[in-house]
Amino acid sequence: MKAKILTKINLLLGSLLAMLGFGGCVRVEYGTPIVEYGAPVVEKYGVPSADFRVEGVVTDESAKVLEEIEVKVTIPSDDYTGVCYTDEMGHYVFSAIGFPSDSVKVVASDVVNGEYLPDSAVVALDYDRTNADEWYNGDETAIVNFVLKKK
Repeated sequence: MKAKILTKINLLLGSLLAMLGFGGCVRVEYGTPIVEYGAPVVEKYGVPSADFRVEGVVTDESAKVLEEIEVKVTIPSDDYTGVCYTDEMGHYVFSAIGFPSDSVKVVASDVVNGEYLPDSAVVALDYDRTNADEWYNGDETAIVNFVLKKK
């Protein structure tokens, strides 16, 4: 009777530990974990990631390049917003590594001089999965150009 109770308790505890992610009945042969029945145990840990790059040029309606325009890039899956500024050629580049997202929101604002109205775009991302694996989703470069209007 006592053996049956202990067997049921072991089964219950083993099931609970399995649901929590703990493995059991594993032996190691030549550095490889092997389940008692001979099937290999695959354990992977990590967080999916992807490389993002957003770049473009900001001009006004007369095609004049605009310097020192603030460009904010929001990655919704990370709830992360990064900021960069245009250079003397009106060009900006933003890059980050983060949790894969289907899209990014890009906002261009003239916060330095205040002469232009802000503009924004939501860009869908289509990753290059050449070097992707289970955890790395690939990389994406999105080109987003803005034409800002005077206030």
